[in-house]
Amino acid sequence: PTLSDQSTSGVLSFTYHTPLDTLHIHPSFGRMEGGDAVIVRNSSLVTATQRALCRFGSTLVASDRVNDTALQCIQPQLVAGYASFAVTSDFVSASPVDSG
Repeated sequence: PTLSDQSTSGVLSFTYHTPLDTLHIHPSFGRMEGGDAVIVRNSSLVTATQRALCRFGSTLVASDRVNDTALQCIQPQLVAGYASFAVTSDFVSASPVDSG
């Protein structure tokens, strides 16, 4: 049979998550060897099913939901110096963070 002779049907699902508006991280520093818990507070509701990643420099790590407005990430091993930090819930865009 040709493609025109076949029909397919299926259901696709799409889930939209509100972007995470990151307000603050604590602590704003860590050890080079990593392992420190970093709490990320935001103004958006963090749903129980929402998956978010924390980006330390170019390294992505999973987060755990602490409550409706906070996530926790474990800092990975990093080189000495400044590392940018951001949070993403869609694996594409990232919310920059105020570390103050």
